[in-house]
Amino acid sequence: MAVGRPTKYENVMSQANFELVRYWTIKGYTEEEIAEKLGIAYSTLKEWKIKYEDFSAALKAEKGSADDLVE
Repeated sequence: MAVGRPTKYENVMSQANFELVRYWTIKGYTEEEIAEKLGIAYSTLKEWKIKYEDFSAALKAEKGSADDLVE
């Protein structure tokens, strides 16, 4: 059993927020905009992408669809 206070990641990212991150990605929001919406620094978002596979996957979920819309 882990001891100590929860990490900021655990506080910010709930299942609902994973769905929001996917939604924002599909809608074409930039990673900077997503970080702002989550209330975290862009540098924190970049760290979480490397450290947490589930978070990285949420950011990549439908990025191709958003990119296709831009083209």
